[in-house]
Amino acid sequence: PGVGPVPLGSVITFKDGSATLGTGTTDSTGVASYSTTALTDGNHSITAVYPGNTNFTTSTSSAVAQLVKGTSVFSSLVPSSASITYGQANIAVSGQVANATKTVFAASGETVTVTINGTSLPMTIVGSNGSFSGTFDTHTIPASGSPYTISYSYPGDANLTASSDISSKLTISK
Repeated sequence: PGVGPVPLGSVITFKDGSATLGTGTTDSTGVASYSTTALTDGNHSITAVYPGNTNFTTSTSSAVAQLVKGTSVFSSLVPSSASITYGQANIAVSGQVANATKTVFAASGETVTVTINGTSLPMTIVGSNGSFSGTFDTHTIPASGSPYTISYSYPGDANLTASSDISSKLTISK
């Protein structure tokens, strides 16, 4: 085996586990780089592989752990919109927090905060699929000012980014 950096222009293959991501070419210092936006949400084990030549043997780098943090989104929000009569005691609220492809979910025990007309109610994620649910007391919310936005807020964690959703409305009539 040779000593020193690999030769200028050597093709280095970058892998995620056994899957090839792409290649990079070494510069005058023996460094190759590769950039991608194709990694899915979650953990990845990245290595660089030098194929060797007549002076240098084949070599694989130590694995580097790379976490791709998913963008969290709310889905299955209930109510998608609601209409209630003034004085009604409560409405059921539920939903799910996950990445867009629903392969990474908010963890059990984490919190989603639901807010209507300035009143916030924390709801705990239960189970492994990012689901939350609860009952929101609406009997003190006035009909004036209706419709109200139902706001959902998730602070994010090690695997998902923070997010919020204001697509749901609550209409209160007399």
